[in-house]
Amino acid sequence: KKLFKPCASQRLFLPLILSNVDSLLYVDTDILFLRPVDDIWSFLKKFNSTQIAAMAPEHEEPRIGWYNRFARHPYYGKTGINSGVMLMNMTRIRRKYFKNDMTSVQL
Repeated sequence: KKLFKPCASQRLFLPLILSNVDSLLYVDTDILFLRPVDDIWSFLKKFNSTQIAAMAPEHEEPRIGWYNRFARHPYYGKTGINSGVMLMNMTRIRRKYFKNDMTSVQL
């Protein structure tokens, strides 16, 4: 059984698909903004030379986090990260880090 559905990994291919886009704010369809979206875009100016993306923790409270309680695979930090809102420097991802071999991971 596969850990993730194919659609869950589609955002990993955005740097290849949108080859002329410098930066991207990926947002799941169930996201509701209560503040201006520009607040998120402003984080791009705060990136240092090695940062390629910004995401939020999955949960702020570890006692209710899914990853730290149930996950059998590695995850980042204490509670994992929420990929439902991703601010990405696509140019930097393509230039330094992204490899066109994601299909070999078999997500």
